[in-house]
Amino acid sequence: MTPESARAALARQISKHGWLITLKRNGVPSVEILARVRDFKPDELVGGIVQGDRQAVIPAAVLESTGWPGAPARGDQIVDNGRTMTVQAVDDSTRRIAGIVIGYNLTVRG
Repeated sequence: MTPESARAALARQISKHGWLITLKRNGVPSVEILARVRDFKPDELVGGIVQGDRQAVIPAAVLESTGWPGAPARGDQIVDNGRTMTVQAVDDSTRRIAGIVIGYNLTVRG
C-alpha cells in the first residue's frame, strides 16, 4: 500500500464511520473535521492513559484540507457532541507509511 492510497483509505473509513468534531487552538480559527472518537479499552489503560481518556483519530489528508496550521498539538482541544476535551498526546507514528503521516491518534481528556 502506498502512502497516498493509505491516506485515501483512512479518509474513506472516517467519512463512513466517523462524525464531525471541532478542533480548537488558542489564536487559531476552530475547524470542524471528520474524526472517529472512542473510549480506550481496559487493557489499553497503561502509561499516562487513565480511565475516561478517549482516542480521536483524525486523517491527515482531511486535516490538511481545512487549512489547520500543522499537526494537532498537546493542549489543543476537541469538542465532540458538546463535550470539550484537551489533547494530552499526539501519536503521528502509528499511522505513518514511508515517513508520510496517514493520520493522527490523539489521546484526549475531559
